[in-house]
Amino acid sequence: MAVGKLSDYQQGLEQIALGGSTSASVSLAKIYDRGLGVPQDAATALAWIRWGKACTPDADESAGKDLERLEFEHIIIDTAEVELRAEALLAEMQRSREAISPS
Repeated sequence: MAVGKLSDYQQGLEQIALGGSTSASVSLAKIYDRGLGVPQDAATALAWIRWGKACTPDADESAGKDLERLEFEHIIIDTAEVELRAEALLAEMQRSREAISPS
């Protein structure tokens, strides 16, 4: 798949991640972290990292290690502003998930 085409799948991948897929969360974190087909955005990457760690029950060992490594990299370089934006995005993700599958 070409990098330019990643944005074609972004919305579907987000729905899969919101539904509980750790691998989708890892993929989104990497996409935003590296700016692959989307503008590079540290806050959005960090939000998907934290979503994957907190809200996905299917984490396998490899995905868990990816999330830990990505989060560590962000902790070292991110600013307080990035942290605040990531927390706001994480709250928005939670609201989106609740709208998709209300408890």
